[in-house]
Amino acid sequence: MLEDGRAYAMGAAAIMVLLIVAQRRLIFSPSVLGVYCTATLIFTVVGVLVMPFVRPHLRAIFPRLLLQGLTGRDFLYAYIIVVGGLAVVLASYQAAHAISHGGRLCRQGPRLVGRVKGSVLDFSLSALVVWASLSALVTATMLFQYRSSIRLGVVEGFIAASPGAVFTVRRSIDSNYPLILMTRTILPFYCVAAWLAWRVTGWRWVRRFAIGMIAMSLVMLFSIFAKGALVAYLLMLAGLGAWGYSRRGFPRSGRQTEGFSLPTRKLALYFTGAFVVLCLFYYVSTPAARHAGKGPLSAVGTVLSISLTRLFGRLALEMPMYTHLFPDVHEHYGLTNVGLLNRLWGAEFFPDTFYVFSAFSDSPIAGSAAVPALGDFYGQFGFLGWFIGACVLGVLLQCADSILVTVRDRPSGVLLVVAGMTFAYYLTQANLPRAALGYGGVLYLLQWLSLAPGSLRAMWVRPRRPPAYRLSAARGGASSRPPA
Repeated sequence: MLEDGRAYAMGAAAIMVLLIVAQRRLIFSPSVLGVYCTATLIFTVVGVLVMPFVRPHLRAIFPRLLLQGLTGRDFLYAYIIVVGGLAVVLASYQAAHAISHGGRLCRQGPRLVGRVKGSVLDFSLSALVVWASLSALVTATMLFQYRSSIRLGVVEGFIAASPGAVFTVRRSIDSNYPLILMTRTILPFYCVAAWLAWRVTGWRWVRRFAIGMIAMSLVMLFSIFAKGALVAYLLMLAGLGAWGYSRRGFPRSGRQTEGFSLPTRKLALYFTGAFVVLCLFYYVSTPAARHAGKGPLSAVGTVLSISLTRLFGRLALEMPMYTHLFPDVHEHYGLTNVGLLNRLWGAEFFPDTFYVFSAFSDSPIAGSAAVPALGDFYGQFGFLGWFIGACVLGVLLQCADSILVTVRDRPSGVLLVVAGMTFAYYLTQANLPRAALGYGGVLYLLQWLSLAPGSLRAMWVRPRRPPAYRLSAARGGASSRPPA
């Protein structure tokens, strides 16, 4: 059991259960930390823990990967990186909270949703229209250059169900990095801001503009066959639609309200819709799903199994693969996988995800193995780098929650909350530099500044009380509110 990793899996599962019981109010909180922890549990922890028990079936589930060489030590190291890394993130989060809050630990995660104050849009609507329209125009112009490749991907990839054709088209489009940034990050952010603007103002023309922008962005994401970015975009809209700002949530008296509860059923409906879109994506691009049988139930069962195995196994597989290769087969690669630093230093770029995939794949088609931030920390610098990186992640998430909890009651603050949660989600899908510079992070912050530069100071500086209110409060008057 030690050699095949099952004993290590049971021990790691027990530690994970204890961690959840002790920190469940943090792990499942509606916060940046909660998004990171929950996504790590779903995408990585569950799959890594189950993998040793389904090793005889891995070849059938992932036919392109040769995983027979993985040992019990590889799984043990993977559990240290994933389960231990999550524990280190939580511990550093608590330490940072204690330092900034007079030694008090965080017993319950911050609630970044459910508060509503006022119904006035505090970021520039005109700037939003200009920037969103310009982004859509630039993205459409850049995509037009790949119209023949997109047509090939749709005809051979979707209609003929050829994954190789889809992958070839994606590789050609992914080489255009500005186009990827525009399609996956910049345009979706402005679309989410437009949706938020309609929910705050309730204006009909804003609603039409938001729906048009969202539809255009969805078509463009389908055009580049980016199912991961598409699901992330749908989750952004789902979070905003489930608990974000809504002018319809205010009482007719116009008074400010607080304490909106999280609509669990509505949120579950949005997440189910995102999963259905993912299933449809796999159905139209996977021959096994299209030709699963003569009946529709057989096709539904096949596409569900494909979607679930990819959901729980796509990121989990990479953990023992990385621990198997680094540093026994290849030395730790440091920061050589950060493209920006390589271009600045003129150094050789190391494509770790492509290297790991090629080492375990017998497919003639080149591919990549996505790895979360915790796994990349280990691949870069070993366990010391993994420990320091997990500590940095915990402090980073705590700083984000501390800032966002002070601005969650403003429309521009809600927009920042959605951006922060999306950034935390991408940390479970990619390394820290890529999540910060390519999948959001810094870009989201710059885009937010392009919409709300004037409200930056107002978000942290609370208005001073009028003299009449201070006098009333000092005398113990009955009035507890400032005069209108």
